[in-house]
Amino acid sequence: MSLKPTSAAAAQRNLAPVRDLAKASAACSEAGRRYAACVIKAQFDDAGPGAGQGIQRGLCDQEFSLFKECVQTKMKKKW
Repeated sequence: MSLKPTSAAAAQRNLAPVRDLAKASAACSEAGRRYAACVIKAQFDDAGPGAGQGIQRGLCDQEFSLFKECVQTKMKKKW
């Protein structure tokens, strides 16, 4: 099996979805910050939901949903 060299144009096309996702995520930084804060609080705080139990499924669903919705809106795609 041989690997063919990738042209610069093909490499750019391959990276386009990653760049689009990065731009959308950056545009949703406030929602992303809230989601990250929820995860960090759940992991490290001794007070609040899930205190001392680490990350649990569903703990930050609301924050994640808002971040996901924002990214999807910016990308004009749903998944």
